[in-house]
Amino acid sequence: MNINKEEALKRMSAIEAEQKELRKIIEECDKPKNIMDVIKTYEDARKSKYVTKEDLWFESVQGQMPKNSLAFEKAKVISKALNEGHVFKMDGSQNRYYPYFSLSSGFVFDITGCAASDAYASSASALCFLSRELALYAGKQFEEVYRDLIIG
Repeated sequence: MNINKEEALKRMSAIEAEQKELRKIIEECDKPKNIMDVIKTYEDARKSKYVTKEDLWFESVQGQMPKNSLAFEKAKVISKALNEGHVFKMDGSQNRYYPYFSLSSGFVFDITGCAASDAYASSASALCFLSRELALYAGKQFEEVYRDLIIG
């Protein structure tokens, strides 16, 4: 190899700059992403790392299920994916958020609600969300699933 010291230092500097840029790219890829940027469709939810084969048990018999039962199972998958696998405690220590729909003028996403996890249940635990923001997103993004769940 026939290069001088100056050329070797230039090449080494260029390699170090490229390594620094590649490290930044790797760090960016490893940064947690907002789950709402990841889960846009039911397909995204079912492919989420938080959803197991057991969660998708109903897919093999979905043609034999009533529409609202199928929607309930899909809503559970969506909730599990958006909550990133979080399971709510049943001891009253956590707030839960859920989308709320108005049926007074058709079927319209209205607001989100919040309920402490006391002994009573104003909504199914499996369909609740960790934050108001997630509940708002789910209600708007997956309105068709909720329509099938509520109206059938």
